[in-house]
Amino acid sequence: MTESKKIDAHTLYAETIPKLWDMPNEEAAAVMRQWTGFEPAMPEVVVVTCELICRRDTNDVWGAAKPRHQEVPALYFIRNFDSIRSYLGHGQWREETQQPGPPWGRTDPPLRAMACFNDQGVGIGIFSPVSTEHWNFGPHGGGKTSDPAAGPCIHVAPISKAALGPQSTYRYRYWMVLGTEDQVAARLDDLREKYATERATLTNP
Repeated sequence: MTESKKIDAHTLYAETIPKLWDMPNEEAAAVMRQWTGFEPAMPEVVVVTCELICRRDTNDVWGAAKPRHQEVPALYFIRNFDSIRSYLGHGQWREETQQPGPPWGRTDPPLRAMACFNDQGVGIGIFSPVSTEHWNFGPHGGGKTSDPAAGPCIHVAPISKAALGPQSTYRYRYWMVLGTEDQVAARLDDLREKYATERATLTNP
């Protein structure tokens, strides 16, 4: 079951029951919700709010809550965006290199921000202040392509750690920036100034 709708002129909402990745076509005992909109006064910045609601039986085989790595979020871009960099602030970047995976590379962006650029210098910046662990990143497959349905891609996943129980609700936000290197850097600085201390919320009733 998937529901999507437009809430207002600036926000899209989607709700779905996800499938278990390791069990073909089996639905999870959970609901995923997502709100996607533009950051106020930043037309090139998208802010995404994600919410996972666990609806498991308290006596199921998975047991009590244990701290596990969570992707906040898992992002996949076309293979052309193959120049991956961590943002260091004030327009400074650190190049990240990794052979095609999986397994993915791991890096620790000091400002919780990375970006992927193409040969024309246009990129997508990712800011995930709720991440607490090393990020996964890297290319998959060979040969550059702009086809969004192609197998080769670029993967970036900020990682956090959370103990999700049978009835947990986990909620967080992240931001994506589109533009040239200078434009992405400027917006990442703006976002850090506003949201650097933001954290995910976890409720375990």
